[in-house]
Amino acid sequence: MKISPLGFLVAAIVTLNIPVAHAASAEASSSCELRPVMIENFDEETAPNRRIESISSRRIGPARWTAHTPWSGDFGDARFADPDPGGPFKIKDGILSITASKNQEGKWTSGLIAAADATGAGTGTRYGYFEVRMKMPPGPGTWPAFWLAALKPVEGSDGNIEIDVIEYYGHSTSSYQAVVHVWYIGSGWPIEKTPNPSTLLVDYVHVYGRDAGPPEGCPAGPPR
Repeated sequence: MKISPLGFLVAAIVTLNIPVAHAASAEASSSCELRPVMIENFDEETAPNRRIESISSRRIGPARWTAHTPWSGDFGDARFADPDPGGPFKIKDGILSITASKNQEGKWTSGLIAAADATGAGTGTRYGYFEVRMKMPPGPGTWPAFWLAALKPVEGSDGNIEIDVIEYYGHSTSSYQAVVHVWYIGSGWPIEKTPNPSTLLVDYVHVYGRDAGPPEGCPAGPPR
């Protein structure tokens, strides 16, 4: 029975980051109006033998996403790959696909996209509404997720709160988990029966930001 070092075979993780900075100006206003911060519909088509321009390996700008975690802590039993031709990323008909598969040496590779890099550059909002539309891959060992984390340089010594909006485990297709925790995570599930390949489909990622709002809080829900 093979278990990955820190958790699971990661089919894909879509990581979106909320900044802890810039709070003072937000708290000065009581508005509940939601404004677009990121509207990612994956309209870019993948040309044959070309990289996806919106995803870079490790730095934001001009690319919107990076293909590795901002803290360079890529984990699990599947290596996160760069956005090179023939890699895990493909965009077609407005859908981003991220595929985990075995390479010629029998090693798993996978992919993620993150809206931040190690310098703290990226897109996010402290107060707002976050949504994603995805089709999850079934099968034991898959672990697609949508995360929120602090947008700040990795050199900071203070801790980091992570909000796992959804974590889905392919061996249990009728359920998912939503968790708020402080790093770091633990052991995982066997991957010997994981389907090869396994693909996560992402239709869109939308982020709307707002100010802190009145003392009584703002209504929950999507922008009207």
